[in-house]
Amino acid sequence: MTSPKNFSYRNLVLAYYTWGSPDNPALLLLHGFFGSAADWECSATFWATRYFVVAPDLPGHGLSPWSIATDDMSVFVTATALKALMSGLHIQQYGVVGYSFGGRVALHLSLHARNALSCMVLESTSPGIHDPDQRESRRVQDGQLADLILARGIEWFVSFWGALPLFSSQIRLPPAIQEQIRHRRLRQDPRGLAQSLKAAGTGAQQSFWGKLETITVPTLLITGTLDVKFCSIAAAMHREWSNAATVSIDSAGHNVHLEQPRAFHNAVDPFLHRYLLDERNEHS
Repeated sequence: MTSPKNFSYRNLVLAYYTWGSPDNPALLLLHGFFGSAADWECSATFWATRYFVVAPDLPGHGLSPWSIATDDMSVFVTATALKALMSGLHIQQYGVVGYSFGGRVALHLSLHARNALSCMVLESTSPGIHDPDQRESRRVQDGQLADLILARGIEWFVSFWGALPLFSSQIRLPPAIQEQIRHRRLRQDPRGLAQSLKAAGTGAQQSFWGKLETITVPTLLITGTLDVKFCSIAAAMHREWSNAATVSIDSAGHNVHLEQPRAFHNAVDPFLHRYLLDERNEHS
């Protein structure tokens, strides 16, 4: 990993990492819940030859501290802070790749920084929960899980999270990679994770159902064929969002870029090339 830098926005401090030359088109990478910028290291190194890659630790994750006020860590404020970060780096146009929670943040960013976004890749991403009662139920469940994290500690949560059916396909990963993931998770601050769940969980964010068609940023939806739930969500998103393209990667579950990195890059690269390199050359 490169050395981290810090960016302050209101009550948030974001640790972030960069790869590549600032003269190249910019690409923002957003990790999932219980992750960090380190989860993107292989992809960032791969893309750094063509792009200026920026990968932050989202609030309460990695080296980015949590805030005592949950409002400060909402998806809305996080997206606003990322917009400010990229502006602070003097980046006027950029693409964004968001995985799961990071994809939900990217969706919010598409509303608040739509003029700056050249393209968007959403990997295993939900646009929220449409039904208000179901959304409230999920908010309560996330709050209860947050309380358990604080009561039982990080080792319990590492085991609990890894055993979720959503990640069952990762049992096929090499033992060394599984151990690396476990080691990174054990270093997370349980208070930051708990606060992130309360502030930015799916139940806490606004629903984007019914609003997707208004998002004009060129978008690619990526899922793994083994992740039946999010394949269904992506199909429903595509029915509502006709200008978004979809790709499903064989032999991959929820975390496609981890489980099938080569296939993930093969699917994403032409899309990024079209909107970050080809269009830049056309306007240069």
